[in-house]
Amino acid sequence: MRRWRAGGHEDVRLSALLDDELTEVETLAVVRHLARCTNCEAELDAVRRAREAVRALPQLEPPPYLFAVAAARARAASRPRRLGIRLATAGAALGGLLGGVVLLAGEPNGTVAPPVETFVVDHVARVGGVPMVIPVDLGR
Repeated sequence: MRRWRAGGHEDVRLSALLDDELTEVETLAVVRHLARCTNCEAELDAVRRAREAVRALPQLEPPPYLFAVAAARARAASRPRRLGIRLATAGAALGGLLGGVVLLAGEPNGTVAPPVETFVVDHVARVGGVPMVIPVDLGR
């Protein structure tokens, strides 16, 4: 498999070479390039030194309470939020009730009369004076 080479150099495959992730053919191609390219050889040496420096760092032990905190948060996240669901349901019911009251209070007989004239003028302005189609009453 041929991989991208930055500017004719093997920058991309140097890490893969160190990790033994290349096929034999790819390894041979990178080694041949390294034999004649001092830039890539220096880059490979820098990557190798950086890896060794990271591996030489001391391993840190996490604080003992960290696992307990993480487990408690996971349990809390998996619990259903019943209070939130109850509040949302109550809010929706209250909103529906208030909406019904507002609609019924709009007209004495409980109907709402939209401002049709305003809608007609707005429509004519938007379509540029094109004749309107008369709506069909499908209820007849």
